[in-house]
Amino acid sequence: MKKFIMLMKEMLIYDRWGELIFERRISPLPTRHNHETGRQWRKSLTPDISPYRIVAEMKNREIYNKSGAFTLLK
Repeated sequence: MKKFIMLMKEMLIYDRWGELIFERRISPLPTRHNHETGRQWRKSLTPDISPYRIVAEMKNREIYNKSGAFTLLK
């Protein structure tokens, strides 16, 4: 059975020193107001390796946690 993401609950990206440089969190219960909260720093990023963490809810209600790192190229 294929798994599909139903809701992206959280996405965090850090710099190499562990400082949070991007954050996106989604409330599990939508409201009439904006239920998405995000924070992003408007600074120029240099080529680097950045750790990340993602939490998502799949269509079968299973919670999926993924973490790793990616390389930012310029």
